Amino acid sequence: MKSSSLWCGIAILAGVISSSCVSSSEKMSEKDGTPNVASSLGVSTRSARPATDELSPDDAVLGKLSSTGLVYYPNGMRDGAAFAIEKLVPGEVALGRPFDYVIRVTNLSSIALESVIVHEHVDENFTFVTSNPKASSGGDHTLAFDLGTLSSGQTKTVTLSGSAAKPGLLTSTATLDYDLPVRASIKVSAAGLSIMTTMTPEASLCDAIRGRITVSNPGTGVTKGIKIHDALPEGLATDDGKKSIDIDVGALKAGDSREFTFNLKAANPGQFSHMATATADNGLEAESQAVLVAVHSPVLSVKVECPAGTLMIGRQCTYTFTVENTGDGPAANTVVVATIPPSMKFRSADSNGSSNGEHCTWNVGTLAPKESRTVTATYSNTGPGVVTARALATANCAAEARDTCETTVKGVANMGTTLTDNNGVVTVGDPQEYLCEVLNQGQLDLTNVKVVATWEDALDWGSSSFSPVAATTPGRAEFNVGTVKVGEKRRFSFFLKASRSGEFKISIDSTATEMKNATHQDEITTFIDR
Repeated sequence: MKSSSLWCGIAILAGVISSSCVSSSEKMSEKDGTPNVASSLGVSTRSARPATDELSPDDAVLGKLSSTGLVYYPNGMRDGAAFAIEKLVPGEVALGRPFDYVIRVTNLSSIALESVIVHEHVDENFTFVTSNPKASSGGDHTLAFDLGTLSSGQTKTVTLSGSAAKPGLLTSTATLDYDLPVRASIKVSAAGLSIMTTMTPEASLCDAIRGRITVSNPGTGVTKGIKIHDALPEGLATDDGKKSIDIDVGALKAGDSREFTFNLKAANPGQFSHMATATADNGLEAESQAVLVAVHSPVLSVKVECPAGTLMIGRQCTYTFTVENTGDGPAANTVVVATIPPSMKFRSADSNGSSNGEHCTWNVGTLAPKESRTVTATYSNTGPGVVTARALATANCAAEARDTCETTVKGVANMGTTLTDNNGVVTVGDPQEYLCEVLNQGQLDLTNVKVVATWEDALDWGSSSFSPVAATTPGRAEFNVGTVKVGEKRRFSFFLKASRSGEFKISIDSTATEMKNATHQDEITTFIDR
């Protein structure tokens, strides 16, 4: 944009140059041909230094510049002007001697003006030496000075140095180019999407696995329609049994984030890896890093060891119980419970074991992975047979473990029998009662107990209290007693009559399956005539 220019002339008289400046819009005086400064055209001979002055010459230079000219761009008027361009030239100079002059440019507008270039057309009689800023040649004795951008109220100056080659009048004309930019800003936003998953790195099988999903909008615009999906691996599920995590997030403003927590349960121990994905409107997708959780679990085993060999009734015997954690997680609150067999009676236990008569219990505490603990209990045998010892092991977050063992307990059989009569002397023909007793004095029940009574020919069978009726033959009666338990006593009686007087013997022989030998008892009765 160009308008008025500023013209300056320097006259060389008697070896001294005199100078004056005028706007190109002014007319030359017809009287002497020298320029007149017309204030009505906005030209002032008074120098008014702006508040902001870049590239300004020092005071020593300015002190030598006595004549000035000022013009307003682009219309020559102060009101509405964009720039003020001012020239400061020396009052007079000597021929061939170097001198400086200054061009000062001030931005009078309220906005920054760009690409400001001062074009200084110098006289061919002017020998140019240097300038600040540096000049570029514009051709045809024209120097160009690029001042760049001037902000509102800003001033920049151009200082030229040179000399006059011959006497006469040096003239120079300054013009100004600049750009008045028209700008418009359109905000360009970009929605963003990112997702991150964190999870407890280790957990017990019985514990909840805690995790967090964070979805963020790192962009500059709103991200809409955000959805999160996390397909869980086999063996993992949410605490309400779902196989995936699905969340409708909605919209996120630029720079916003939202966190979502979740709890998972593992169906079995092991390592589980998964990742979450996020989608949004306009095809946005994001994927979190894979997260890994190691789920540990204790695994119990228990072993019962019975005493070796056959046990005898009444003897004490010790049972051994070993519990082991074969898993990869600690077994807290481990307890071993041994069932006391019915035919056993508790005597003692080590490791602070306690008994309620039916069970013996040990509170083992926590077993580390691969750790084992052994406890013992001592019982006494109270009956024969095959004895089964049972043990149960429990712990937090572990399946129950069970084991059994069997041992045989044997007892010793013994049977005692007696045979007595009521009266040692009996009248012939009167019935004589004989009392028979069978007592199990051993440790085993006696089975198939049989008592056989025999007598001499002079005696005859009468009757018996035994039921069912004993089998009798002349001189013999058989009583099938059956089973006699340990400590049990069986009694019965039978009656005999004598057919003649005399001393006669009555005998019983008793047998049982468990007895190797029969027991024998005799009784002598004397019968007399009436």
